[in-house]
Amino acid sequence: MEGMCSQGVAAKLADGLRPDAVGALVKELVRLDIPSVSVSDEGMTCTVLHVDSLGNVILNLGEEEFLRLGLHEDRRLEVKTMHGRSSASIARTYSKIHSDQLGIILGSQGYVEIAMRESSAATRLGLKPIESGRDSILASLVAL
Repeated sequence: MEGMCSQGVAAKLADGLRPDAVGALVKELVRLDIPSVSVSDEGMTCTVLHVDSLGNVILNLGEEEFLRLGLHEDRRLEVKTMHGRSSASIARTYSKIHSDQLGIILGSQGYVEIAMRESSAATRLGLKPIESGRDSILASLVAL
């Protein structure tokens, strides 16, 4: 099943594929050590947890922290990475992100995402999927 996306595996399982045909039995779950978000008067410094196949950049900023910061829709933030700076607006959904603009949304996984509508935020920010999860990949969010 190597190379098949999780939806493809789920569909095969729903069609009756035996779970042991998907991969090895998981005997132990490993808890990920997700770093804390650093919040200061200058803004927030987040760690990139993942860059998905659509180029959305998932940060370690969770829903509770995000809501506690009181950030609201259409608020503009500056996103800084080691590759440069860009401006982004907070949006409620992907469809509310303006064309060719970065948006900051609360993703379905409960983490804040830097995203673009019909384009790759990771490419705009100079990030590659292989770079996600490394401590050196930080994104700073600063109110404009």
